[in-house]
Amino acid sequence: DESRRFADWVRELPVIPLLSQVREVVHETARVEVERFLPRLLRTQGTAEAQSVLEDFAQALANKFLHQPTRGARRAAAEGREHEIAAALRDLFFQESEP
Repeated sequence: DESRRFADWVRELPVIPLLSQVREVVHETARVEVERFLPRLLRTQGTAEAQSVLEDFAQALANKFLHQPTRGARRAAAEGREHEIAAALRDLFFQESEP
């Protein structure tokens, strides 16, 4: 059991720096989007207008985060790796969290 866990840990090592880079990119993108939308939010007079600005912000942020993965997935599929990329997307976005 310990050997299996160690082997799993060793296989995860190459992914860890990439995950750190992804987290940095996501946080930097969020910071830039906050700076972009904050002036609009500060100009709002009522809650309906503020809600609209926040909804626009959320959509823009989601679009920013999904743009590159979408391009990459489409490129991989066009290169004949559609099953591989579909499996990866399911694993990344649709798996239930483990207890």
